[in-house]
Amino acid sequence: MEAKYKALMLDYLKELLAIDSTTGDYAAIQKYLSEKTEALGLTPQYFNKGGFSVCAGGEGNPIVVSVHGDDIGLMVHRILENGTLQCAKIGGLHPYGAEQANVRIHTRRGGVYTGCMKRRYPSLHTMPTEAHFTQGVTYDDLLLWLDEDVHSRQEVEALGIRPGDIVALDPNLVITEKGYIKSRFLDDKAAVAVMLAYLAFLHDTGVTPGRKLTAHFSMYEEIGHGGACGIPSDTREFLSMDVGCVGPGQQADERKVSIIALDSRFPYHYDATTALAALAEEKGIPYALDIHLPRYGTDSDVALTSGHDVINTAFGPAVMGTHGYERTHIDGLAATFDLLRAYIGEA
Repeated sequence: MEAKYKALMLDYLKELLAIDSTTGDYAAIQKYLSEKTEALGLTPQYFNKGGFSVCAGGEGNPIVVSVHGDDIGLMVHRILENGTLQCAKIGGLHPYGAEQANVRIHTRRGGVYTGCMKRRYPSLHTMPTEAHFTQGVTYDDLLLWLDEDVHSRQEVEALGIRPGDIVALDPNLVITEKGYIKSRFLDDKAAVAVMLAYLAFLHDTGVTPGRKLTAHFSMYEEIGHGGACGIPSDTREFLSMDVGCVGPGQQADERKVSIIALDSRFPYHYDATTALAALAEEKGIPYALDIHLPRYGTDSDVALTSGHDVINTAFGPAVMGTHGYERTHIDGLAATFDLLRAYIGEA
């Protein structure tokens, strides 16, 4: 990957992570992405529910490459009498992944307030029993404490905060001198940054994709229906560019692209996955072929269950700590870019 596009990819990633985009609250991220693609001479085709696609050119063997701009997060569930808030999760954000997070509450009236996620007894020294700090926390006991001088439900309501308001977690981005990238929501904004850098490469160089390419920006992957629409009728293959998962027993490596062979629902297309691995070896692209069980899925699964007759494939940068505070490496993003470029080919 050329240094120019590696730097551009990091710029995109920083901008993407600065935009709150909890599933359902897609207006800001969609505006950003549509402006970036329009600046590259592409025309967004919007989906009714949110999200869009662009045709990036090429002919024959049509492929959709999908990335998702939505993040896991929270929604205000109840306002308690002492002025704290109980929240419900949106997507796979479990309490241990939300505890200690700084947050922004986006009200339906247009207000934005900050707060933090702390236990009902937030100070270790005053927890009534040892069980309060040795046992796992639930959303009944994990509360949102507003950064406001409020001490009652009425005072919170006076701010315009109501049940149903979106709660977005602060990503807390850190990029180290060694190339490690630490942040929430690298799933899937790391892959979105790769996609934007690849589209910029096509625009700048005048390269025509080696097959008909549709770039698909999903806004509902985290709740399971992002890949259900916006797929052109002639599509032969649906490729989800989503994260690999680093952990014990996994092959995934933060400095490699992860090619997914099987997830919690389906195996990915055997011949196409084999071809992806062979291509990575041929091009010298660092990769890992991996299986992600038992709680992994992509929009490729949804494309199949929605009745589309497509080849299903998936690959992307490997991430440690998925659905929490995550970490990857710039080399993994670069490897993902290189595999995407090689797989699409050039006319």
